[in-house]
Amino acid sequence: MDEKFGVVLVAGLTVFGLVFIYDATTDGISSDIGDEEVFYEKSFGTIGQEEHDHRVIELGDFNVGEGRADVLGFEQDRARINDRFLRRNERLRFDYNATQPRDGTLEFEVLGRDGPGSVYVKVNGERIFDEHLISTSNPTVEIPEEHLRHGINDFEIGVNKDGIITGSEYVLEDVELRVSDRTFSDHKDNFRVYSFEIEDFVEADLTFDIDEAIREENLRITVNDNEIYNRRQARTSDEEASISLDYLQAGSNRIEFSTSRPAEYYLEHADIVIRSLEAIVAEEVDETFELSSEQLSYANREDTQEYITFEYRSLLPTPRDLQIEINDETLEISPERGLNQHEIPEGTLEEENSLRITSEGAYVLENLQIKSVREN
Repeated sequence: MDEKFGVVLVAGLTVFGLVFIYDATTDGISSDIGDEEVFYEKSFGTIGQEEHDHRVIELGDFNVGEGRADVLGFEQDRARINDRFLRRNERLRFDYNATQPRDGTLEFEVLGRDGPGSVYVKVNGERIFDEHLISTSNPTVEIPEEHLRHGINDFEIGVNKDGIITGSEYVLEDVELRVSDRTFSDHKDNFRVYSFEIEDFVEADLTFDIDEAIREENLRITVNDNEIYNRRQARTSDEEASISLDYLQAGSNRIEFSTSRPAEYYLEHADIVIRSLEAIVAEEVDETFELSSEQLSYANREDTQEYITFEYRSLLPTPRDLQIEINDETLEISPERGLNQHEIPEGTLEEENSLRITSEGAYVLENLQIKSVREN
């Protein structure tokens, strides 16, 4: 035969998804490349360990309804008192209308101080307290029964003038007056919740005993005006009410016990127990992996992009960030529950590679892959 037939030699060589075909008619090499190469993969399971912690807030014993109780006579979140020269002398004044008062307490926290003057407290014009205070101090001023009277009682908190020109100023927080009095009263109290307890909240429960009860009307309990208990309850022990996280806020929270005439409840050992995952045993991931020259060539192609992917589940109510170090590149990641995918910058991967994952949390990490994907 005179016809010449091109001889085609096909050499199929597959290396990591690359198929090279030699065509004798073109005397060249063409290639068909795979869409994805996985360089490293591993499931780690649980990393770190969560530990439950709890804090007890003691509310004490008190009456709700007709009877003797520690009545909240006054409260104010913040107040400023001073004796500044050429400025208005600022004092905190308030009154309480007593029925049968015995004694009382006045509490506040010093949020800030400027100047050397002392803080005084007057009750019905008589000075019962005069001290130099420092920031963060939290004095309790005892008010003896002989300084209180039936009817209106006047209170004043101020600063002693230290000199004609110099002056002093205090910023007070959470000012509260409580008086042991006989009256029909609801019981109001404040308790503090810290931000980490909100972030890592597990549960919060109010527990109390009812020592005496005239249960003509329900005993009602609210937290920040959200009802957590409403029941006509006889004498009992270990009564419990759950406080939802939705009802709490970081900082000061208000709890109120109330009823209506002629009901009366005497509560003992009222406590709030807040449970959180405050303590964490942290662990780190330290791994190494190698790439062949063919794999590294694949990663360095212009039409490929490298990724790290993984499935994540936090063991804490609020996930913690992950810091992922691949060689000299650091990725700061706020992971989401389920599949996560993040780009690895070009040129990060080498033949010898290190992988390090750190976090302040406890979590489950599965199906972690480092891979290169051909972009279409």
